[in-house]
Amino acid sequence: MAHAGDAKIVMRGSTFRYVASGLLAAALIFAFGLRIWWMRSAPTLPQLLQGLGDFRESGNQEAYQRRLKQRFPPGSDAAALARALTEDGFQTRPALKEASFDRAASFDDKCRRGGNVRWSLDEDGRVGDVTGGYYAYCP
Repeated sequence: MAHAGDAKIVMRGSTFRYVASGLLAAALIFAFGLRIWWMRSAPTLPQLLQGLGDFRESGNQEAYQRRLKQRFPPGSDAAALARALTEDGFQTRPALKEASFDRAASFDDKCRRGGNVRWSLDEDGRVGDVTGGYYAYCP
């Protein structure tokens, strides 16, 4: 014979399943939303990397080199160079005399984009030479 208490136990178990299923569904929706938000919040492409052509085409890497040399000519202040690159979105490592930028693909731009800058110092501790490269990998 079934007792009234048995029905309460069955209802509690079934209620628990509904609550657990609801919490799991909410967690999955939250995780999916977080992933979408993360992909939409891709960092802005640094000004130095904007408007460049296909990195594999002849002459485009050289155009980037010219852009770097115009922005940071020999004799420039090395600390100002590192500061400007940081403000433009690059991760700088002044002790290594290099900076890099890497951005994953996003909803707004299906390409992974990035670039790097390396510099040398002259005998006075100022910028001697600046060089670098950039890329865009598109599926």
